[in-house]
Amino acid sequence: MALTWKDLIATVLAAGVLALAYVKFQGWQSWATAPRLGIVALALIGIGMCTLSSPAAGMGGWNVFLSGLGVVALLIIVAGLILGQPWLYYALAGDIVVLWLLSTTRHFVR
Repeated sequence: MALTWKDLIATVLAAGVLALAYVKFQGWQSWATAPRLGIVALALIGIGMCTLSSPAAGMGGWNVFLSGLGVVALLIIVAGLILGQPWLYYALAGDIVVLWLLSTTRHFVR
């Protein structure tokens, strides 16, 4: 199956997640790299990416695995808001990028 405009927007948002993770890694100070506000920024981007998604019919294994990664992202968000640890920022960014990569790959398999 070919990629759609939704995949293009999700790719741009994934690039934004990677950019924010890089900015935080470099130590630049911004509201989007603060421990708790950064988690909120990444969560909003992830939610935006999730709204562009659609479950693939007949691909139950993919859907279950990607949903599991979404649950992990939700748990990281809650833990990040409570604890405010920097490593949770990177864990959330990594989870979002893996979700994007696998869901985009799924579109090629379908």
